[in-house]
Amino acid sequence: MPPTLGRTSLMLALLLGAVADPSPAGAGRRCGSLCRAPIVACREGCVQPERRARRTCRATCRRNLIAFCRASDEPTCTLPGACEGASCSTTTPWVSAYYTGYDQDMMPASEIDFASVTHLIHFAAIPRPDGTLDTETDGLTTDHSAAVVAAAHTAGRKVLVTLGGADSGPAFREALRAERRATFVANAVALVVERGYDGLDLDMEPIEPGDFADYSAFVREVRAALNTAGSGLLLTAAVQQDARDVLLQVADALDQINIMTYNLSGPWPGWVTWHDAPLFDGGRTFDSTGEPLPSADAIVHDFLAAGLPAGRLGIGIISEVAVWHGASGPGQSIDGVSLEYRSYRDVLGTLWAPERARFDAGPAAAYLSVDLPGTANDLFVSYEDEAACARKMDYVRTNGLGGVILWDVADAYLPDGPPGARNPLLGALGSAAAGG
Repeated sequence: MPPTLGRTSLMLALLLGAVADPSPAGAGRRCGSLCRAPIVACREGCVQPERRARRTCRATCRRNLIAFCRASDEPTCTLPGACEGASCSTTTPWVSAYYTGYDQDMMPASEIDFASVTHLIHFAAIPRPDGTLDTETDGLTTDHSAAVVAAAHTAGRKVLVTLGGADSGPAFREALRAERRATFVANAVALVVERGYDGLDLDMEPIEPGDFADYSAFVREVRAALNTAGSGLLLTAAVQQDARDVLLQVADALDQINIMTYNLSGPWPGWVTWHDAPLFDGGRTFDSTGEPLPSADAIVHDFLAAGLPAGRLGIGIISEVAVWHGASGPGQSIDGVSLEYRSYRDVLGTLWAPERARFDAGPAAAYLSVDLPGTANDLFVSYEDEAACARKMDYVRTNGLGGVILWDVADAYLPDGPPGARNPLLGALGSAAAGG
């Protein structure tokens, strides 16, 4: 659906994309409040009654407005968004990297490139419905915790512990209930304090609308308990797009809100093959609905348009690789297609070859196109590479976001590589964050 009329002719031009590439001369004279508050401008300009159309309009509007402001020669318009002034250029984005307890014997803590991370997140303690914690299933043993905490602190880095994980929602939901919440909070904070972690990372998947009230209360109570337990203990959250509305209630209690902008596609009804973690939609749409295909950019701007603070938001980078069987690239039919996930390390060693490497410029996404002669089982391999890490860090800075998460360091660990080059994705993130 095209954007609707705004209040001024300039807003109309912005919404319609007429000034997406204006000449710098004169653009500065038209710049000003719109560039300093693009979220408000686009919210006022997009008033479609249907929510999805309204969100699409706002995302398009903000992209065009950013292009307009970048082309302006007025200093206040070079970096629109929540991050303004000197803080935009001097604050180093966070690189919060997940390290799984169940991979710790394969990749010891001594192999982590701590120079490239700001925060390490040890994964994971799994909630039980009664508010107690399972620290064994994902390898979060006391010995593993001790090794990680010692290594991180020796390197001068903070290390948090995750509570939750994929499919943790049902048990999490029961533990959040009022009659069990105090026990749940006490156990979570005790894990942090007793094992020497620097904070707690919440990863409830999924968070459903019926969970919002209990989740909000839980975040507030955990924040208060951490404040009581020790100075400077952190509270972060890894979230999916459907958690946006509850985050509006608790954003001030969280130090980082990291959006899992990956696993964005699958062989589902009405879909086509698509990148796993694209930065942009590249103008691609679903054949069935005409709606844009998913992207990190659309999700971020959805969160920003809702009013979440840019400086507390992070986007995701994933070392897990999506391998589509029966397709050779994005945008193809899913008929007869299946999807599996493999580690970056495995794909690099078995499928990667320079003649297979492709770059999809619109979505800013890398992939491999693998033709298996004589069979219908070609492969479309959607993955993140070092260039993707640099592009996403640039996106973080351009949009005034807080940083990135990497899931996870072990999947991209190359044990046979030379010292200092055994985790190329993490190294690329560290270099990009430092401005390299």
